[in-house]
Amino acid sequence: MTLTRRAFAAVLSGTVVAGSGCLGFITGEEAQTFEASPPTVSDAALEETDYQQSGEQESEEMEVTRTVEGGGQERDIKAVNYISEYERKVSFLGMEKRAAVYVAFSTPKVEILGETFNPVGEMSDKELVQQVQGKYEGLSVEEDPVDVRETQMLGTTVEVSKFEGQADLDGSTVDVYVHVGQADHDGDFVIPIGVYPQQIDDEEEVFTMIESTEH
Repeated sequence: MTLTRRAFAAVLSGTVVAGSGCLGFITGEEAQTFEASPPTVSDAALEETDYQQSGEQESEEMEVTRTVEGGGQERDIKAVNYISEYERKVSFLGMEKRAAVYVAFSTPKVEILGETFNPVGEMSDKELVQQVQGKYEGLSVEEDPVDVRETQMLGTTVEVSKFEGQADLDGSTVDVYVHVGQADHDGDFVIPIGVYPQQIDDEEEVFTMIESTEH
């Protein structure tokens, strides 16, 4: 059960960012690039929770180019987003499987002359989960959260919603819990997502990862 990084980035690919511009951007002759800072999880939290980095790179860069309109003119903007994925082996279905996943996604904010173009900042946890549905090995999520819990992330209080859902695990459909929240930090939106089978109790591990996310 894995979260496809490119698929996840694709569902949020409408996010674009902008800030102070160069001459080429102002004249429309070239796109301007804006880059988020990669979100990672501290080594201490990984050791405590037994989660491990998934893949060779801790953070994968995702570039998205979009055309935005403002003041009656169109301009191309290239956003550089980052996604970091971690996973943990758990005893499930009589075997050790990498069935628990934690993902941190960062995308730059969008502000051009006071106008915001990045829709992520306006999305509720419910809407963020809906964007992810179908991108996580057949993930489907119930309409409403079963719980909302406050925690600290990146120096601020964030609300993390817990949803019930289902996902595919090696050809079997399993019930899962999905935790999702959002933090506004240092010019970026940082989105933590934790997914694990309902038959295991990984909630505290997920919250340890959220609270230990660095950016």
